Amino acid sequence: MTKGEDRRTTPRWLQLPGLLLLIALAGYYWTAYRSVYSKTPPRIAVRNPYTFWFGTWKMFTMKERYHVTMEAEALVEGQWESFDLDALYPYRWESGYRYSRSVFRRHGPRMRTLANATCGRYADAHGTPPAMLRFHKIKWRKTLGSTKQPRGKKRRESSTLLLEWDCNRGLDLPQGRVL
Repeated sequence: MTKGEDRRTTPRWLQLPGLLLLIALAGYYWTAYRSVYSKTPPRIAVRNPYTFWFGTWKMFTMKERYHVTMEAEALVEGQWESFDLDALYPYRWESGYRYSRSVFRRHGPRMRTLANATCGRYADAHGTPPAMLRFHKIKWRKTLGSTKQPRGKKRRESSTLLLEWDCNRGLDLPQGRVL
């Protein structure tokens, strides 16, 4: 190697602009984080809420410490029976079933639509229409650094009732239509 030769992969003329870009990105993500989690968000984030949309995308700003799934029960002939919700809705994304996502579970109209549709699908699959349905959120702590994610009491598993739905009741959709 001769004097003045640089072994770095980034050309010398691009090093300063690259460093400035990294500093600008770090500032953008820091401001985006503050706009979501600070009690006093920056004024630009209040005036223009979509300015930091990409920086506040949940994938970049939060770690999920828990696994969450949803289980269902049907009231048939006076007894609650658990059934496989995944068998009624077999389409699965790479990260899980769509109805198990927090955005879906926390949205009341989506959950009511799922419950109403499940009443019909359960009746078609089992031959007996249920009187009521219950949906539970099951949550347990992740095991960091492992691909196996066991469930159980030692993983602090907890259950929360999300929705109890009467199958005899109709669901009003927008524009007055009934599902």
